[in-house]
Amino acid sequence: MDQEDIQIIRSMPISKSLKPDHLVWHTKSGRYSVKSGYKVAQDMKAEVIVGPNCNVLMAQAWYLPVPPKIKHFFWQIVSASLPVMVRLASRGVHCDTVCKRCEIAEESINHTFFECPRSTQVWERVFDGLHRDKFPLGSIYSNQDFIYGKGLGPMALGVTHSPLPWLVWFIWKDRNNKVFQGLQSEPIDIINQALREQLWWEEAQMAARSVSSVSEPVKIPETTVRCQVDGSWKSTEQNSGLGWWCGDGENQTFFLGARYQHRSVSPLHSEMEALLWAMECILSRGIVCQRFETDSAELISMVQDPEEWPAFSALLDEFQVLSASFPHFTLSKIPRTVNVKADCLAHSSRTNKERIEDLEANVTELREDIQKLNKDMNNRFQILEDSLNRLADTLTTGREGDNSATRSTLRTRDKQQLLAQGDNVNQNAPARTVKLDFPRFKGGDPNAWLSKTK
Repeated sequence: MDQEDIQIIRSMPISKSLKPDHLVWHTKSGRYSVKSGYKVAQDMKAEVIVGPNCNVLMAQAWYLPVPPKIKHFFWQIVSASLPVMVRLASRGVHCDTVCKRCEIAEESINHTFFECPRSTQVWERVFDGLHRDKFPLGSIYSNQDFIYGKGLGPMALGVTHSPLPWLVWFIWKDRNNKVFQGLQSEPIDIINQALREQLWWEEAQMAARSVSSVSEPVKIPETTVRCQVDGSWKSTEQNSGLGWWCGDGENQTFFLGARYQHRSVSPLHSEMEALLWAMECILSRGIVCQRFETDSAELISMVQDPEEWPAFSALLDEFQVLSASFPHFTLSKIPRTVNVKADCLAHSSRTNKERIEDLEANVTELREDIQKLNKDMNNRFQILEDSLNRLADTLTTGREGDNSATRSTLRTRDKQQLLAQGDNVNQNAPARTVKLDFPRFKGGDPNAWLSKTK
């Protein structure tokens, strides 16, 4: 069997309710989606790359500091799906492919933004003669790579590198105005519009962040008991870590737990297993805790709608059983920065496996030593008890012999005197009490201790 399959099988959770196995789709939730089916279909095709691979450039488009519509616009440029005349003609649209702005060459994507004389005038004003050998070039991919971050350097008009995506966007808007309305702006007007739009957008983003920070309600410290859970998972390691912390609203710790186990199927599995283990510990210790917290939004979604997560059916069945033991169970989302305690416990238990094993071995040895000590003490006390019993028997026998001798002497010597005084000798008189002075027992041989008895 393949080693990867062995690892996957060992990481699968086993149902405690003995439910029969069932098939699930290979997504995070276990449910089929059109997106996942399309990905499988694409993976089954033979990968044939014609020309440069643009996957990296297309991915970088979504990280630009611009509005979402401009991000999508750059993705269209790199994926060659922007509706310029050449692309429309290749899709069967009957149109004139000549550029409407210069009426010299065909309107391709690279020509529209970097080769058209109307566009080159914009770049000449921005760079003021710099980067002539680097930008713009005849390749759309090289030009996009430059815009994404390769073209750092001084520019004219106080423009930094960040406005370049805005300039490309407004060149496209100027092209549309020419095609659909017959209007055209001067290069300096295109630059000013791009800078002004960028400034307004950045100010709006800063204002939105400041408003959100001010509008946050003041949190009152809670005195209720809560339990935070977290899991630590890494694909390159064989073990995953679980951690939970139980305390009050003032961050006073009541209980906590950390342990490592064989690596789960996914990070989300480890999050769920951490929650289940924390619930078991809370119930076993009799802690009054109804509020659990996690930094995983997917875990909350799974608990709220278990039917949509068939891949976690075994763990969700166990969750249903445990949650029924809580009168008012709640699971809420908290920021990762607040869940530091449980995160540190889970991470340390995963990375410090050897320390935990040594600690467990030391605890086992200590438990065995305590058991041996208890057994030895029990033996010593048994010996002491036997010695005391023998001593009591000896003292009782000695008193009975002394009383017999005394009574015989009294009968032979003083019988007449005792009769004259009218005293009757009671041959069944009780023995008098003897007080023994025992020193403090400090361990060792009990016989040596008994020899010091007075």
